[in-house]
Amino acid sequence: MRISVCMASYNGSSFIQEQITSILNQTEKVDEICIVDDCSKDDTVDIVKGFNAKEINLSCNDVNLGYVKTFEKSIESSTGDIIFLCDQDDIWSTNKVEVMLRAFNKNPDISMVCHDVNVVDQDNKPLSGVNISISPGIYRYFSLFQELFKPRIFGCVCAFRGQLKNTYLPFNRYVYTHDHWLTINGMLNGGCLVINDKLINYRRHPFALTKHKSDPFIEKLINRVYFVFMLSLVLKSKLIGKN
Repeated sequence: MRISVCMASYNGSSFIQEQITSILNQTEKVDEICIVDDCSKDDTVDIVKGFNAKEINLSCNDVNLGYVKTFEKSIESSTGDIIFLCDQDDIWSTNKVEVMLRAFNKNPDISMVCHDVNVVDQDNKPLSGVNISISPGIYRYFSLFQELFKPRIFGCVCAFRGQLKNTYLPFNRYVYTHDHWLTINGMLNGGCLVINDKLINYRRHPFALTKHKSDPFIEKLINRVYFVFMLSLVLKSKLIGKN
């Protein structure tokens, strides 16, 4: 089974070396790490090149596209049977790939597997009182109503079957965040299995590409409208596919 890891990088020099090292040191080796850099202004690209690892497939955007489109390009370039999404600033547990593959093998009808996290600060120290966990189980249609009001699945905890790339890609122009788009597709195409293993140290720090503070009410409302619209697009494609 071929394993791909997809990453979007941007000004990630503070953490990306530690992250890539944790991916290369997996007990179940990965076949490729597809990194698309979004015009970093620091030495991120040089750090990635410095690994000189055959698994790393690095490409660079000509112009800054933002992390959603950059992730899309990374996924598009991947060739794995199982595709892992990866942020540039986390640290993977050494058995992450092994545990996730075991979950896929035990659940052949499931299209997507997600896991829990340890939340840490920029120095990799545990953050007390922070909890972003989601209860373990299989999530399908009705779970999307929960995601609409409180999204709980982040891209960095997800892996999905490569055969579904044609379902996920290309991202519709209304996709405002890649993890919501993938979650919707995963839950509506086979289901999403959430396991309670904490398989990454998930960093929260001031330099993160995605903000962790609560969005203003208007922005939350707009995002929910987009979420419903994306849901309708996936449902429409499923209905067309049945005809």
